[in-house]
Amino acid sequence: MDTKAKSIGFLILVGLWVIGWSLQKVDDLRASWAGFPTTEDWKAALSAGYSDNTSWSAKKAADKAEQEYKDALAARLADIEKARCREDVVCWGNSNKYVAGEYCKEQIQRVAKYEFEWQNSWLDSPFSRATWIDKDKGTVLFVGDKLRLRNGFGVWENYIYDCAFDTMTNTVIDIGVKPGRL
Repeated sequence: MDTKAKSIGFLILVGLWVIGWSLQKVDDLRASWAGFPTTEDWKAALSAGYSDNTSWSAKKAADKAEQEYKDALAARLADIEKARCREDVVCWGNSNKYVAGEYCKEQIQRVAKYEFEWQNSWLDSPFSRATWIDKDKGTVLFVGDKLRLRNGFGVWENYIYDCAFDTMTNTVIDIGVKPGRL
């Protein structure tokens, strides 16, 4: 390609850039004349069928108020559901057993004199049962049997374990481990 063709190509690119820049500036001016704070806001208003900033601002304020109402309603419904769940040990236990598992597993493992092996997958909770210790305080006794400990002779034994857990503060109160299965 010769120098003249390269120069023409360069001039075309510069011309296109100037045209694009000019169109953006025209849009900025049109948005400003219509009373919009930004070109993006003006374009959003036009695509929604609004041509003046006053009605567009009112619509945005109404949309924001509606979203805030929906968020507050969703939060209130979540609080009601949590309070309802708190009355049922099965529901409350199921909603807290994974958190309890994270806090309790480490302390249960410390009981092992030799090796330990969890028999549940990493997606499962180590606990299969829950009972209230003190419903008003939110303390639950979680129980499971998915643990094997190696004894002094190198033989694996199944163990039942429990964890007294405060669901309000996410703290372990006490743990227990004994040979057997549920």
